[in-house]
Amino acid sequence: MTLSSFDEKYYVYTLSDSNGNVFYVGKGTGERMFHHEGLVRRGKVPHGNKKLYERINRILKSEDYVTYKVIFTTNNESEAYEKEGQLIRELRDTGITNKIIPSIRRDSGILNLIKSLNFISKK
Repeated sequence: MTLSSFDEKYYVYTLSDSNGNVFYVGKGTGERMFHHEGLVRRGKVPHGNKKLYERINRILKSEDYVTYKVIFTTNNESEAYEKEGQLIRELRDTGITNKIIPSIRRDSGILNLIKSLNFISKK
């Protein structure tokens, strides 16, 4: 199965080490979930997230590999953000490297995405 075989446009994905330890949750389209590793291989920090860079770099230097898994697919971007946020909140105490934790608020029937920076480090 390839990403292009999904009927839906948006997906929620996880990055894990070869032992199955999830270290990142994201939402994407196309080949997005492979973007982080590609940046690290070029010596760039993905989206200013040094923890993510260090984790992927450590995996690559140990000649290990990053595991990619699509968790959820949809044609509704708001629904994908909601699922991503839910999964991040469920995993936030397990050592994931996400530095932005989305939370969802409904105002007058409109779905808004609110991002709380560095939520994980504020325990």
